[in-house]
Amino acid sequence: NTIDYLPQNGVYAYARKAGNETVFCILNQTKETKTVDADRYKQVFSGYKNATDIVNGNFFELKGEWQIPPQTILILALK
Repeated sequence: NTIDYLPQNGVYAYARKAGNETVFCILNQTKETKTVDADRYKQVFSGYKNATDIVNGNFFELKGEWQIPPQTILILALK
């Protein structure tokens, strides 16, 4: 099951659910840091409190605003 979000200001996001696991990917395709509001993705984040970037282990709370560096993808395992 995949949930896609329309790109907004050069930022594209989608989530993939399989069983009881959810992975959320967010990609900043621009050459500037972008701020995104986690509230936009509340449909996917419902029932979860945080996430871990599976590439580098960084921890994210699934609320507030996030800074997405230029030309970066975050691949988050929701928990």
